[in-house]
Amino acid sequence: MLPLFKLPEQSALKDDELKDSVLLYLAGRIGDRVAYLGLDDLSGFNIEAASEPDTLLIKHYLDASDQNLLRHLLTDAEVHKKFNRLLTSLAI
Repeated sequence: MLPLFKLPEQSALKDDELKDSVLLYLAGRIGDRVAYLGLDDLSGFNIEAASEPDTLLIKHYLDASDQNLLRHLLTDAEVHKKFNRLLTSLAI
């Protein structure tokens, strides 16, 4: 999984490939925070406030791939509850 280090306009990724890559990349960043930073509540992952180098351009990629549903899911309280329950059941 390559980091999204170029602006979306400079990327060779298009359409479904872009959407798939953004989803996979975002899942990886969330997984990193769970595994390495002890994230135990999805509400602690705010893509709009994230300023780490690995998430710097993800907002642009979300816009370019027109993934409004994904943005919504990241802020949805019910999704947070389900995600947090999953983490608890895995004893992470």
